[in-house]
Amino acid sequence: MIACAGPMSSSSEPVVDDGATSRALKKLPRPEGEKVPVAIHEFTSESPDINARLATDMFTTALVKSGQFAVLERARLSQGVAKERQMASAGETSGTATPGSHRAARYVFEAVLTEVNPAAKAGQTNVTVGGAQLGGATNADVIGIDVRIIDVETSEVVDSVNVRKAIQSSSHEVSGLGSLANNLLGNRLGATERQLAPDASHAGSRKESVDQALRSCIEAAVLAVAKRFQR
Repeated sequence: MIACAGPMSSSSEPVVDDGATSRALKKLPRPEGEKVPVAIHEFTSESPDINARLATDMFTTALVKSGQFAVLERARLSQGVAKERQMASAGETSGTATPGSHRAARYVFEAVLTEVNPAAKAGQTNVTVGGAQLGGATNADVIGIDVRIIDVETSEVVDSVNVRKAIQSSSHEVSGLGSLANNLLGNRLGATERQLAPDASHAGSRKESVDQALRSCIEAAVLAVAKRFQR
């Protein structure tokens, strides 16, 4: 059995994300002149399956990918940016990274995970044929996000968009193939031979990553907003 399985395959090489929403962001025509400065402070999530900090980073990446905005760092100011400013203020480095020189954002994005619907759609099928059992199941969870764009000067919500996505999963199982073979052969084999007839089964499953689905939702939301800014 080990010989039939063959050598264990090596791990796949890392690749740059090239999903449909990512490609759409990169294809947006870049604006001429100065870009609108924007920021996202934090993505809000009450679900244990969605890490708010990671979602904030995904949103920042999507904004940069779009090429439509001057994206200002806000979520991690207390880390690398603050340390660089402290070093500049102490004369340890040269440049203009001095305290108090943060650029102001014109708009702030607020993103909230508003929908988590496990097993929004599910189905299961089982069939028995000649002693063999064939089964399969499908399931679709749904997540959704709401994004608001707020004018910093007026505190007015100038635009909003909501995006939903199904997270698909499926499984299948086949068993009792030996019983099927015995039943098909019938009396051609003796009782002893039928008892020694090999049996086999197979099961497998596939599920889309929650983080991947979230990134797609975020990129779709940023794509919609970016197109509105172009008008």
